[in-house]
Amino acid sequence: EEFIDIMYSLGLFPLITRPTRITLHCTTLIDNIFTNITEEKVESGLLISDISDHLPVFASYDCHYKNETEGTNYMYKRMKTEQRLNSLKNDLLEQDWNIVYEKNEVDQAYDTFLNIFKSQFDRNCPVIKNIQRNKYKEKPWMTKGLQNACNKKNTLYREFIKNRTTEAEQKYKRYKNKLINIVRSCKREYFIKKLEHNRNNIKGIWKVLNGVIRKETGNNNYPQHFIERKNNITNMNEAVDEFNKYFVNIGSKLEEKIIVDEIQTDATEYVERNKNSVFLRAVDEKEIYEIVRNMKNKTSTDWNDIDMKTLKYVIEGIVKPLTHICNLSFQKGFFPNNMKVARVIPIYKTGDKHQFTNYRPVSILSQFSKILEKLFVKRFDNFVDQCELLTECQYGFRNNRSTVQALIDL
Repeated sequence: EEFIDIMYSLGLFPLITRPTRITLHCTTLIDNIFTNITEEKVESGLLISDISDHLPVFASYDCHYKNETEGTNYMYKRMKTEQRLNSLKNDLLEQDWNIVYEKNEVDQAYDTFLNIFKSQFDRNCPVIKNIQRNKYKEKPWMTKGLQNACNKKNTLYREFIKNRTTEAEQKYKRYKNKLINIVRSCKREYFIKKLEHNRNNIKGIWKVLNGVIRKETGNNNYPQHFIERKNNITNMNEAVDEFNKYFVNIGSKLEEKIIVDEIQTDATEYVERNKNSVFLRAVDEKEIYEIVRNMKNKTSTDWNDIDMKTLKYVIEGIVKPLTHICNLSFQKGFFPNNMKVARVIPIYKTGDKHQFTNYRPVSILSQFSKILEKLFVKRFDNFVDQCELLTECQYGFRNNRSTVQALIDL
């Protein structure tokens, strides 16, 4: 009573009037919300939840304040439903690509092709603006049956809170303990299967382990400001420019710190020149189909907002002009300039998140450039193997070889 009198004297009034801790033997009002708002309509109450032995309390009121822009996070999402992707593929199949075939320069041919593809892509799979909401992501081991069991457990808890009988309490506790054991078992079995599935995939194993310890990966939450030369940068466009400057100049700055020996040896003096030259045979549609089919179904997008999963879906509609562009590139000995443009994402490493130096760049190359690169590497690897240009002691970066074999040789 003395505590309540003090709160009243300060103009603060309690909103919770019912017990917040309920047991079989007693009920107590321990948790509360005090307010000095009296002229507004305030709704308050208790939430029935067994998250702890104290019931959660809440209060809400209309503050008569509405701002549709400030504090609202929007996300832009491209609509890529199966129906829309089918429509995109059909339009690409019906597209007249003669304007691409008429180009004799690879840059012109690729730019024309890319403009047509992006136009059809934007028309069939437009980008829409949505309000970004935090969605609860259900645990993968929580099956529909377990979710129903959790609902039943909550129902038993509400019955106990309402009736406060020994029978209701025991029934709730028995069911809760049994459910906890089942959920733990399902969670353990889920991760065991995931580890078994990724037995030969180190990256996959680390992804599973990060999931066990609840370490978030691949999610960069950038701060609201960055610090450069003791100046706060709040404009994100300026921050992007600073990131570009840092990533572009970091290599040359590190090079300046390298101590160069006065006596320099030209390594090419010890390499015998090969009399043969590499021949880039023509590309056919079947080869491009095979390369695209073996690509991983990644959803990361390049600077044109194209992902490999979408490309694999519509490859049938673009394989002919793509074959022409690849052959033209080999004939001219020129790699299209727009295929060299990458989308760079700053990835946080460690330390202060407000410092540009604590980020590393990850480049996402054009999806089309990956196809052309694999076509060239396939031909170049054959040339290197046939002419035996590499020593047998070279194990790294070679097909069907591993640095483990180098250890075995030692």
